[in-house]
Amino acid sequence: MALLAFVGMGTGTVVGCFTGDGLQGQPCRTDADCNARLDVLGEPMTCVDNICGAACGDGFVLAGVEECEDNNEDDTDECVRCRKAFCGDGATREGVEQCDDGNEVDSDACVACKSAVCGDGVVWQGREDCDEGHETLDCVKCKRAECGDGVVDKNEGCDDGNTVAGDGCTACKGDACGNGRTDSGEQCDDGNTDDDDECTSLCKEARCGDGFTHKGVEECDDGNVDNEDLCVAGCKDASCGDGFVNLDGSSGESCDDGNEIDDDGCPNNCSICGDGYVGPGEACDDGNTEDGDECSADCKTANPQPDCGNAIVEEPEQCDDGNDTPGDGCEPDCTFTPGDCGNGVEEASEQCDDGNASNTDHCTNACTSATCGDGFVQPVIGEECDDGLDNGDNKSCKSDCTHASCGDGFLGPGEGCDDGNKINDDNCSNSCSIPTCGDAVVSPVEQCDDGNSNNTDGCTNNCTLAACGDGFVQPTTGEACDLGLDNADDAACTLACELAVCGDGLVFTGVETCDDGDQDDTDECTGACEFNTCGDGILHVGIEACDHGAHNNDDPAAGACSKACTRSAFLVFVTSQRFTSGSESLGSIPGADATCTAAASTASGLAMTGTTWRAWLSDANTGPEASLHHGALPYAQLTPGGLTVLASEWTDLVDGDLDAPIGLTELLAAPVDAVGDDCDDSRAVWTGTKYLAPEMIAEGHCASWTIKDGDEATAGSIAALDAAWTGGCTKACNTPARLYCFEQP
Repeated sequence: MALLAFVGMGTGTVVGCFTGDGLQGQPCRTDADCNARLDVLGEPMTCVDNICGAACGDGFVLAGVEECEDNNEDDTDECVRCRKAFCGDGATREGVEQCDDGNEVDSDACVACKSAVCGDGVVWQGREDCDEGHETLDCVKCKRAECGDGVVDKNEGCDDGNTVAGDGCTACKGDACGNGRTDSGEQCDDGNTDDDDECTSLCKEARCGDGFTHKGVEECDDGNVDNEDLCVAGCKDASCGDGFVNLDGSSGESCDDGNEIDDDGCPNNCSICGDGYVGPGEACDDGNTEDGDECSADCKTANPQPDCGNAIVEEPEQCDDGNDTPGDGCEPDCTFTPGDCGNGVEEASEQCDDGNASNTDHCTNACTSATCGDGFVQPVIGEECDDGLDNGDNKSCKSDCTHASCGDGFLGPGEGCDDGNKINDDNCSNSCSIPTCGDAVVSPVEQCDDGNSNNTDGCTNNCTLAACGDGFVQPTTGEACDLGLDNADDAACTLACELAVCGDGLVFTGVETCDDGDQDDTDECTGACEFNTCGDGILHVGIEACDHGAHNNDDPAAGACSKACTRSAFLVFVTSQRFTSGSESLGSIPGADATCTAAASTASGLAMTGTTWRAWLSDANTGPEASLHHGALPYAQLTPGGLTVLASEWTDLVDGDLDAPIGLTELLAAPVDAVGDDCDDSRAVWTGTKYLAPEMIAEGHCASWTIKDGDEATAGSIAALDAAWTGGCTKACNTPARLYCFEQP
């Protein structure tokens, strides 16, 4: 059965079609399901999302799958991999985009599909200091403004693009008065605008007559040479006796002869009665020497004469209303009209009448006696204030007409409290504020108050004394930590606010398995705060006979200590290092014993801690026979493959012969530098002990191993099986040699 397909002409877009099995729009699993036939356009089909359809690049837009189809692989046009091109698709669209890096980062070389440039308003990371989109005083050519860039920024007075001094712009400051440098035409320049120091604001040296008072040098400076004003020659304040008559009238001088002669026509007070100026010692001076007027002839007594009718009340006037109208309250003779308040006559209806217009004395203008609450402040009756009906003990003016003040016992304006006392550390401070934590005053509810916000000193921010457990670390009280409620003797911070450490006697849960408070590795708890267990390589004294750690072996032929830490043999080794007599490692037998013990703890070899080792050495006082354990078990060397027996027991060890040479070190290998014959230096072992049948004897020991030069000592060989193993040769005390080390129970 044939069906009709409709195809858009010239557009390459499939408008619609009807196909049979394996054609466009039909379900599929692989391309093979679609390639059985060609579609109506004659194109091979592909399987896309389990639907048969055309492939990108076939020139036809598959609806719902492709946005466009230009039948090419060019990513610079409008269609990119059958998707419409857009900024950020990672392909640079020719003629439209300058770049496209496929990201939204604006601080790289491509910003919104345009190449980053100075002035685009985006800081190009690593290339630009700034970019405001335009030049500013702080950002020039995308660089931070600085002196010498030729642009005057907000902190510069000038910028000529160089650092040359004296060219008009030095250090970006103009060569002008006030720049702190004395430039051409200036007498001085102190960099300020003060006119009272040694250099004025005009960059001139201070001098008398420049109009500026030089502090500490001049009393005045009015900039003129007039000696009749308030500032005379020498920049001194005008005064009587300076020889200059001050004519401005304020000093009262009418003469000044510059001497102290009082009867020479110009008295010592520089004032002459009758000159019209009230001078020193004068009560008045009306310009004449006549009595009976306003001033006496000797200028000692002022006699002001009232001018009734001038509207000014003058003594002895009662009033003065400036007119001659009788009965208006003030009579033409300047006395009160009878019967009126204020006439100075207290009448029946009046409490008082003082005949004046003052409300602040004992009698108000209403002829009532001054009282607190009348609205007038009368100091004469002790009032500080008077707000009338608004007086009150909780107001700014109290009921007794005194000002409200902190400490008066009344809660006034602006006060949080007022307990009427001067005790600063009760529930109300001396500033009448309610105590608060942080005000530096310790109130009854506070333990302390240091007035700061520091929780790590002796007083916390809630005004409690610093204490372990408050959650704040206070070094001043010796705290190393403080986790508050999380403090615990089994946690990181103990109840004593000390950091948990191995050896503090407290078991840190999850970190330590034990903690006995010491660094002894040989007891139940080691110095690493772990239980001492068989197989850890640390001898538990009194519990374990031995502990060779990883070398423990239940086969006596393979190890000297079982996995249950029972002993089957005593280990022996020769040190990998060589030592000279008198050295720190070999200065005595105890020093040599310590060297053996340290060597046995080497991690890459025996790795045994807590086991006692002793050196095979004799001195003037002792030897191996006395200092070493006489074991009934074999003496052997530990090898990587097992044990090498040296002697079956102590008696066999000291009979002059060995079953094998002592040639392995604490590293379980022969010394790497051992060469030559039996007693060559590299094979030699210090012993100070020689076999003289039937016993071992002390012989040659470098003065008990204390000297280095001028003597010899007995040495053995790591290659010998006979008695030479302990006394095969002698060596100079300054020759380095090894030590034999024997394990002890």
